[in-house]
Amino acid sequence: MRWIYEMLINRWLKKSTDGMGFKTDLHDEALNADYVHNLFKDKCKNVVGSDISYEIASVAKNKIDSSRIVKGYVAVSDIRTSAFKSCSFNWIFSNSTLDHFNEKKQIYKGLKELYRLLNKNGVLVITMDNPTNPLILIRNYLPHRLMQLFGFIPFKMGVTLSTYELIKYLESVGFSIQERTAIVHSPRLLSLRIGQILYKIGNKKLITFFLNFLKIFENLQKLPLRYFTGHFIAVKAVKVKTVKKL
Repeated sequence: MRWIYEMLINRWLKKSTDGMGFKTDLHDEALNADYVHNLFKDKCKNVVGSDISYEIASVAKNKIDSSRIVKGYVAVSDIRTSAFKSCSFNWIFSNSTLDHFNEKKQIYKGLKELYRLLNKNGVLVITMDNPTNPLILIRNYLPHRLMQLFGFIPFKMGVTLSTYELIKYLESVGFSIQERTAIVHSPRLLSLRIGQILYKIGNKKLITFFLNFLKIFENLQKLPLRYFTGHFIAVKAVKVKTVKKL
């Protein structure tokens, strides 16, 4: 996932030494030593990461502070009612954050808040679960307890939007859509399970081989069926209007 995010970030976010960037959750930073936060070291002066969970934010802060790769700040805040002032950030990276709510109107509320937080011409890079992927379609219909029993998904998943719906939601908020694609084309649940087994075995060469094998699947992003094979939809949107600062 870090490699995929790196490709997406370098493609859609410009290099800069000024301004502030915002990441809408800290799940990656809390769980992984090789986390996503340090991918932004040449994209802005400082990065702010936010999470609704104090526990996750606390663990993430310790890892970010110890890395010294990028100057990162951590906040505990609900993305639907953020604690930050309007027009605070040059860009926002929202990776599978808004697809954890129970209702689509909560997603819309989150998008309005992200719009408020961006500067004029600020860039939003957002990813969400892709409901046209058959594996996700099946997963969403299966009982959560069953998925939890097999160790695939430890937490409950929320509703998501199709590519068409996400674009309509973004445009209705005031964003201009620049690019869109689908990412993560390997069978994700199976890949996660195999990855867990390999990490327990601890053979670094085997792990490297497996990760390089998964990268091959990302070539499917170039094909017309990418919105069928991709686990996530990804959209780059730009704020084209200003809002009054609070």
